[in-house]
Amino acid sequence: MSRSEVLLTKRTANNRRVPILRQIFPDAKYIHLVRDGRAVAYSLLRVAWWGEHVLYWAGKTPKQMIAAGFNPLELAARNWVEEMQSLEQGIALIQSSQLLEVRYDELLYDPYGQLHRILDFMEVTTQKDTAFWDIVESLHLAPKLEAWIRSWKEVELDVVHSLQGDTLRRWRFEGMVGCEILAVSTQFFQ
Repeated sequence: MSRSEVLLTKRTANNRRVPILRQIFPDAKYIHLVRDGRAVAYSLLRVAWWGEHVLYWAGKTPKQMIAAGFNPLELAARNWVEEMQSLEQGIALIQSSQLLEVRYDELLYDPYGQLHRILDFMEVTTQKDTAFWDIVESLHLAPKLEAWIRSWKEVELDVVHSLQGDTLRRWRFEGMVGCEILAVSTQFFQ
């Protein structure tokens, strides 16, 4: 048994377990790392475990659903929406002083500022720990043009936006819904 005061877990299944985690750990702090659903869907289609992962909202794996005729991109896009809905219900129960939202794109744009913000929120001091900051430096975190922007055709974007549009807007990705993201993003990263 650990006697640590800080436990960090990154497991998306915990998105739907927030109510029970809150009961077990009433004083816990939560960091919500939110990423654009299109990037999440794109990524899911490329990770080895995705096909065999049971989708809690469907009770089946993507592999089973694709065999039954479902579109893989639709499944990945919908999964983000379902996860975000579960998470929204859970974080509604958390006091604002116990919750920190960190946007993935902001973390890449300003890793040191965002990590200081996270560490301050968690009341963890590593500012003088050069080994920690050396590791952060070695990661070469920087904004990049998301692969889905370069890869998806308009028809694929339309499929994803039809499923994720409302959730993307609710989580302030609204300026990016539609093909205009291609021009804006391309200019930003040139």
